[in-house]
Amino acid sequence: MPDQPSVPVLPSIAPAIPPTGRFYLPGCPDPKRFPLWPGVAMAVLTAAGFAIFKFILISEIALNVEAARHSLPFEFMRIFLDKQDHIPLKEAVAQGLAVIFTIGILIGFTLNAPLAGAWRCGAMFVLACFGMAGATLLAIPGFINPWLAALMMGMVYGTACAARGKSVPLLAMGSGRHNTLVSGLINAGLVIGLLAGTILGSGLGLLFVGDPHALDPAKGRWIDADWLAHALLAGFLLVGAIVGLRLRMPEQQPTPFVQGLRELIGGTAFMVGRHWALLISGGIAWGITSALALAALVFCITELKMDQLNATFLGVAAGIGAIIGNVLSDRFAKRRWVIIGYLTLAVLVYAAPYLIIGFKSGAVVMLVIGFVFMVPTNVIDARFLALAGREGMAGRGGTVFSMVHNVFILLVGTGLALPLFTGHLTAAGQFKVLALFALVATGLAACAKLKDGHADEA
Repeated sequence: MPDQPSVPVLPSIAPAIPPTGRFYLPGCPDPKRFPLWPGVAMAVLTAAGFAIFKFILISEIALNVEAARHSLPFEFMRIFLDKQDHIPLKEAVAQGLAVIFTIGILIGFTLNAPLAGAWRCGAMFVLACFGMAGATLLAIPGFINPWLAALMMGMVYGTACAARGKSVPLLAMGSGRHNTLVSGLINAGLVIGLLAGTILGSGLGLLFVGDPHALDPAKGRWIDADWLAHALLAGFLLVGAIVGLRLRMPEQQPTPFVQGLRELIGGTAFMVGRHWALLISGGIAWGITSALALAALVFCITELKMDQLNATFLGVAAGIGAIIGNVLSDRFAKRRWVIIGYLTLAVLVYAAPYLIIGFKSGAVVMLVIGFVFMVPTNVIDARFLALAGREGMAGRGGTVFSMVHNVFILLVGTGLALPLFTGHLTAAGQFKVLALFALVATGLAACAKLKDGHADEA
């Protein structure tokens, strides 16, 4: 499933100017001087680069059992695995990689969210692209441990996440357009980038990673070219750095890093204490779908012997369902629909390994799962962001939103990875654990206040 939507790190600027017309605001700089396309393009390129790298790495060390054993970062893990013969290693490595990526993103986001107040967005995007390209090249087999490369990639991608959040209000002010329009375009770019990167990453993995993979037309056989997949991705990210140089927007007065970090920590603690039910239920839901996407991918490849690219398209089907759910969620903005949605999600996740018997059935199941996930989750998330805006903390609320959700993506992923590594959880058992998490999200959502007043809560 897609990464978290981009949300403003800084307080909204544009709404302070009275709107006229449908999209434009008066008294702003010339929109031609501050065009939107570089910001949207950077959202697409950085998200796609991250997803491509993730699925190249999954192809290299998660879907290859022998490579998975040798790539483990600690010797005691390899010794432990040598004594076991019942561990679902592919599933464990896939979920473990997701955990490492998320740890990196949290580290990078924590450092770079305050940094976003002191640096220009263009410089942060360029830095992120160069850092992601460097991590990609270092991950070529034989250079550094791929788990360390995954951590590095997560950290530098966190730079892009912080820059993406900061760019929304600044682009709105500079281009003379409303925050809602700019945020929608940036979020659309993020989703497009993640979905395209998922397909491209799996395609590169299928073509160039391992042996046999890439077809050599001259010889009519398959060749091994791991380094080529990494080189192509690095070139793609360097193109992103060039686009980042075109990014222009009015910049606010810089905020000192220490002050920004203090505000981030204090604001997070305050808002979690005030809106815990909304934040935790939404965070668990995002954690479920993040882990489910990998669980379904590896399950279809290993258990159903599905082609890797077809298995990847099941994740795309879930993304399409989530987009449909996002559009229609406003029609279900009541507590009973949120509860029904999460209960339905729990049932479908539990039954997924029994319902998915091929590509067509898998596409339908994942499409519906994406829909029933996003409808209640968007209601929950929108309610929190609306309350944050009403309290005068729109920018801080957006930052807390991303931080807390990534924490629960980490916790849910760890809840699968550890028992998978120790052999206490089977490949099919992942779905049952995720269904239990969905029930927890249901109970928390039932405690959340989704409407003002009391009469229309149900």
